[in-house]
Parts: sequence; structure tokens; C-alpha cells
Amino acid sequence: MDFKFSNEIDQKLFDLIIRSEPDFEKCRKEAEGLLSAGANINAKSVAGDVPNCFLLPAILSDSTTFEVVYRSQVIHFFLDNGFNPNLDEGRCGSQTLNHLISFCIPGQTTLNDLKSLLKAGCNPLIKTLLFEDEQQEENAIDRALEMLSDAFQVDFDFAYMLGFSAILECVTKASQNQNYDNINLVTDACNSNIHGIYSFGKCSVSKNENEAHSFSCITKQHRPFEAGLIFECDRTCLLIDPFWGAYCDKELINKLSKLQKIDLGIPLDYSARLISIFGKISNKTEFLIHFWSYTIEISDTTIKINKYRKEPDIQNAASLLVPNGF
Repeated sequence: MDFKFSNEIDQKLFDLIIRSEPDFEKCRKEAEGLLSAGANINAKSVAGDVPNCFLLPAILSDSTTFEVVYRSQVIHFFLDNGFNPNLDEGRCGSQTLNHLISFCIPGQTTLNDLKSLLKAGCNPLIKTLLFEDEQQEENAIDRALEMLSDAFQVDFDFAYMLGFSAILECVTKASQNQNYDNINLVTDACNSNIHGIYSFGKCSVSKNENEAHSFSCITKQHRPFEAGLIFECDRTCLLIDPFWGAYCDKELINKLSKLQKIDLGIPLDYSARLISIFGKISNKTEFLIHFWSYTIEISDTTIKINKYRKEPDIQNAASLLVPNGF
């Protein structure tokens, strides 16, 4: 995107950061020199596709081809050098959250950067326009929900769905002044023992009498993560909403006593060590939890237990999220 800033030195700082990717260290000293010479870390654009866009969100809007690490280094450079999310009644922070969510690769690095911006004071409830021709202002929750919905239509569907699941829950908790630090990607649950399985919200599980090791799982269509299953792991909880996605939340461990425990007829011992999480999106989302000696297949209508370990020909969360720098 073509952003213009009224002060030449602010324009130089913008252009420097945009063209220095992928090695931020090459431009760090020059960027610091521009700040010392009077460049404004919170400069506002005077022209471009985003009305009155602050410097950091302008860079994030232009960062779709950036390496994940480079984008993260840029964000922390701004946080370390006077970035003020409260400017323009909080629109500076709102723009930054919205543009990070909209133009990022939704993985653990981006989730960590999102948490850093929230801690710095970016407000996920304040609404701004993403582009000048947009009809309606949106906040970070709106953007995360829209990106999660769009994840069902792209090539990296399963990985994007998992990333935006965690991002949506993170900004939702932040908007409610709840602890969002414990929200992480599903890979947090890998290589954990499973100590219990629970249902929550309007999710009911019952045994299918005519089919061995099969259960009906009824979760009526709802807003994301209002119903589903929770797997109690060693250090975290894996939450799966069969309609929308999945994420991990360490804080849920302290709330399990209030939930309904489910007996799927499988031994929760050494064989219940969660190895990997697979999934696919076609006309519906399907999860496959891969243990040492069996698998659990989860959809919005059924839970099936396979008393053997099979190698599914579907997308593996770990291989999608980790090697790609997510």
C-alpha cells in the first residue's frame, strides 16, 4: 500500500522499515538515528488506503510478505521506542490490532505479538476503518471473527483456523478484562497425558447403541467457543469447538470441577498420551486426536473411538504450525 507522511523524516522511517525486510538488524541503527533526529514513532499518514493511519499499522498493512520474525521485531522496536496506542482516543492501538490480525500469519509468534500489544494498552473494543472504502468500522474482535470465518475458504484452512481460534479467544478475553496470557495454540497440548474429557456449553454426548465406540455429539450452531469438548492435559486444557476450531487455555484447569466429565470408555493412562492433532475442512470441520494406541475422531455430530493408531491422510497441526514459522 502507498502511504504518505507529511514530514520527510517520518516518510524515511516508513520506507526504511518496509524495504529492509527480512533483516531488521540491518536497519535498526538507522531507524534509531531517524528517531533521534526527530522522526515521530506515532506519525500519522496524510494519504493512503487507510484513513489517518498511524505509522505502525501502516507498516503492518504493507507486511503481508514479511517474514514472521521480521514483523515481530518491528512491533517490538515500536513498543521499545515510544509507541502510544492511546492516541486519537485509542484509534492508534485499534488500528494496530486490526492490521496485525488482518495481514498476519496467525501462529504463535503473531499471538505473542498480539499479547504484547494488548499489554501495552491497545484496546480490542475500539472500532476503526480498515480501509477508506469500508462501510463499517470494526474492532479487533470483529476482525478476528471475520478472519476465522474466512479461514474455512483458503489453502491453509486448518492451520489458519487454529491460529485465528487462539487469536479470537485472546482478544475476547482482553475485552472482558480476563487473563489472556494462558491462551495458546493447540500444539501446547501435544505430548501431554490426557487426564479427563469434559463437555461444556450446549454440547451433549451420548453413546450410540448400534455402533461400538461411537458417541453422538450434539453442538447446535453458536458463537465460537460457547460449546464443545475440553481435554484435560498435563499443563493445559485443549478446547475443541467442533463448529469453529480449537485452542489451549491453561486457566481452564482450575474450572474443570464445574463441568460435566465424559466417559468415552477409553483408559486414561500411559496410552492416553496425545501425540498430534489432525484436521480437515470440507463441508464441515473434523478433528482427529492421535494418541499412542488409539484415535478420537470429532465432528459436530459424532465422536468415534478407534482402538488402534492409524496414520490419517489429513492436515497435521504441528507440521502446519511449526515449520512454516507460524
